[in-house]
Amino acid sequence: DLTYSTVITACERGGKFDKVLALYDEMIAEKISPDKITFVSVLGACVRSKNWKRAEEILESMHADGLAGTSRVYTKLLEHYGVTAEWQKALDLFLTMQIQGLSVDRQTCRALMSALESGKKPDMAIQLLEAMKEAKISADAQTYNSALRTLAVCNRMDKVVCTMNEMDSLKIKITSETANAILVACATSNKVTLGRQMMGKFAALGLSVDGST
Repeated sequence: DLTYSTVITACERGGKFDKVLALYDEMIAEKISPDKITFVSVLGACVRSKNWKRAEEILESMHADGLAGTSRVYTKLLEHYGVTAEWQKALDLFLTMQIQGLSVDRQTCRALMSALESGKKPDMAIQLLEAMKEAKISADAQTYNSALRTLAVCNRMDKVVCTMNEMDSLKIKITSETANAILVACATSNKVTLGRQMMGKFAALGLSVDGST
């Protein structure tokens, strides 16, 4: 319905998120099928108001109607799953994006990596880095650091070294965040000598590290 769609879009742009959802619910109650523009506006209201439960419900309705949301909405929802440690939901949503033919970029992959970190999924973290390379999506330091932390807490020192070397070959700047992740890996795997060597290297680079590590 053109009237509903116009009003919902106007309310979403004006920040009247409760009104957007009320109008959407009214449409559904009156058995009026939302079009993609309406769905996108309602999803935008959900994301901007951080109403993630409704965003999930509305995305499910869109998929049932053969429609897809925008890449931005999926990415924001992925970021939310990283915060709430819902790695399985994040992975399912990431795969759904690809099924729907939506573009996956660095920000999307970074969000998924964060969710995999919260779920302590080292093998999936490595697979994601490999998939990014195949898709020619360059990972940034934040994505690599997230992967390193996942590998560190899961005692995957071999992969930590490989990932660290990969960062070096790609000339990705090592930060204090990177250094702490590597030192955690050394401590977890009881690599004391290597840990001391790394501390010396990081100190020479002027990086601050967690003394407790």
